[in-house]
Amino acid sequence: MINLEAAKTLRILWLTFILSATIVYFAFGWWLLIIITPLGLLVWWLMNKITLSEKTFEIWFRLFKYFFKGEHFLLKGKIPEKLAWKEVLFTESIDKSFLPVLFMFGIINYAFRYLNIQTPEQALKGPLIILLGFSTVVVFIAPYLWVLIDSKWFFYDKKSNKIINVGEQLLIYFRGIAGATIILSLIATIVRRFGIYNTVIFLIVSFIIGGAPIFLTIILYIKYFHYKFVKKLRQHLLNKKLPILEIQTQPAKITCPYCGAKNPLKAKFCIKCGASLEYEPI
Repeated sequence: MINLEAAKTLRILWLTFILSATIVYFAFGWWLLIIITPLGLLVWWLMNKITLSEKTFEIWFRLFKYFFKGEHFLLKGKIPEKLAWKEVLFTESIDKSFLPVLFMFGIINYAFRYLNIQTPEQALKGPLIILLGFSTVVVFIAPYLWVLIDSKWFFYDKKSNKIINVGEQLLIYFRGIAGATIILSLIATIVRRFGIYNTVIFLIVSFIIGGAPIFLTIILYIKYFHYKFVKKLRQHLLNKKLPILEIQTQPAKITCPYCGAKNPLKAKFCIKCGASLEYEPI
């Protein structure tokens, strides 16, 4: 219950931050949003249009089958036809905005390393500010990963005895760019070079400049394009004769029908009242 409450609180905080950044950006640079958001939307659409074309799909399908050893299958489930604005704004866009923002800060981390940025003035000029300004273009890989994850494409890994989502497995390889350790590394680097005060200012400005266009692009992309691409990928996979499976989970414990106590799944008698947990057929 604590974990659920913590997750709910985190979502509310994230929604507050990203909406605040969008409002501030719109107040001072609405004309840039009008340019950058459609540009990002076009790049994301092209990314999935190209990767889901028949020839390109054939290439990366074989690569995934080669690197992700095991039985590949589709998990049974319905792909949404159309999402309501409320669901797009307060569920999908919030959940999906974490990944591209992490990508953005991961790229900033590498920019600090290779551009040898030493002062706040250098950070807000030149290549870095261009990267932030065109953040929607820089994080173009994110919508492709969303399509893989939401397509419910899985494989069974015999070594670990786990069923793994192909998109989530691919995401592991991007942890070097979009991971929590990278963000901590970035903060540590900026604090050493700028000091705490300038670090806070830089992170806020970066979040506003880069995060607001990403959030608006996500809203439009999810509403009008995302699940169309998910359906297209599933159709490609069905054409490859991937089986559709339904996974049924068993409860970790069994409830005693007499006293309500929780018992181990294989228990024959209740550990509290001693009643038999083996049901005889009528």
